[in-house]
Amino acid sequence: MEISTQNENIGKRLREERERTGYLQAEFCAQGSVGRVTQVAYEAGSRSPSAEYLAKVARIGADVQYIVTGVRSANLQEIDTAESSLLNVAEDGAKYSLTASKDLDMDLMNKIVQGVWAVILDAKEYEGLSSKAFSKAVSIIYQNKRLANSQSAPRSDTVRSVLDALIMGEIEN
Repeated sequence: MEISTQNENIGKRLREERERTGYLQAEFCAQGSVGRVTQVAYEAGSRSPSAEYLAKVARIGADVQYIVTGVRSANLQEIDTAESSLLNVAEDGAKYSLTASKDLDMDLMNKIVQGVWAVILDAKEYEGLSSKAFSKAVSIIYQNKRLANSQSAPRSDTVRSVLDALIMGEIEN
């Protein structure tokens, strides 16, 4: 799938999510901290939304997994805009909790989401990747970066290794 077609699909789904959540375009772009012209470009598919923008619209109820992948999130929840939102990821009995407050490094999260998204858009083998696998990959990379005390964007070969392990079943989805 070409990037321009992918952007158009993302734009269409972004508009669907804006309408589903009951926001007018002016209100939605304000929540995402972008201008109206940028919002129009996102919805038209002529520009790709940033990870920071997607994180902000997720806080008002937009299903970002659907926007990016076209697959509805099975676990879509209202996100408390104050401090209490939790994303729980279980792997081999270990539970990682990422809070959407002071504990979540949004700058690092943005770098990781952009890195994973770039690899997915660039490689045909990841076209049908489930939203659950996308979320799991982001969570795994985020946890590893935090444990290593690293603020750098993930390398594409690291992202590919995690995605391949998820696809092959080496890491449980």
